[in-house]
Amino acid sequence: MAVMSVRKAALSDLGILVDFTAQEAIEVEGSVNVPETLSKGIKSALLDPYKVTVELKKQQAKEGFALEHLLF
Repeated sequence: MAVMSVRKAALSDLGILVDFTAQEAIEVEGSVNVPETLSKGIKSALLDPYKVTVELKKQQAKEGFALEHLLF
C-alpha cells in the first residue's frame, strides 16, 4: 500500500515546483515556458496566499517517491 502525505508548499519548494510544472508542460503541450517565467509566476503564488494555495502531495510506493502539486 502506498503512503501519502500532503503539506502546504513553502518558498523553499520553488525549484521542485518549477521542475515539476516544466515536466507537466512538456508532457501535455510538448513545450515549456522559459524556466524564469515559471519561477516568477510560481514564486508570486507562493508569496501571496490570496492568489492560490499550493499544496504538495508526496506518495511513497515500492518504486520510490512520486511528487505532485495541487493548485487551488
